[in-house]
Amino acid sequence: MVGHSEASLPRVIPLNVGGYHFVTTLSTLTKDKDSMLAAMFSGRHELDTDSEGRYFIDRDGTYFKEILNYLRDSTQLPSAERALEVYKEAQFYQIEGLIDTLERFSNVFAHKLEEARKYKLGSDFEKWQQQIITCAQNKSLQNLTSTSKSEPAVARGS
Repeated sequence: MVGHSEASLPRVIPLNVGGYHFVTTLSTLTKDKDSMLAAMFSGRHELDTDSEGRYFIDRDGTYFKEILNYLRDSTQLPSAERALEVYKEAQFYQIEGLIDTLERFSNVFAHKLEEARKYKLGSDFEKWQQQIITCAQNKSLQNLTSTSKSEPAVARGS
């Protein structure tokens, strides 16, 4: 285990996530200040390293590339086929922006509904389901509105 303060951590961070090797920057790992990655690389915690000196995260690294890509550029999203597994990883790493975005994928939404059924919400399930649908519709409308406001007006010929 290696203890570092954030000031003593290198700017370029070599990672070993369950045997998958990545290289990224400290600023990427700490971009979402409320995430587990930001906490891990804040300098407040001791970090394990592998025999090559890479910081080790004991987690399956199959979907970690998508996590890093989102942190680098929040517009890079996984394919629909990978969305559910990336969603589970985003939950583990507590990356709320990615979680919220992935919940708009139909397969992730269906998973979330199934999880609710597992917890047996009973008669509250329909109410909860309607709240989620309403919330998703409102977010979509907000995104459409904010996208259309940020696009420059196009002059039309007469």
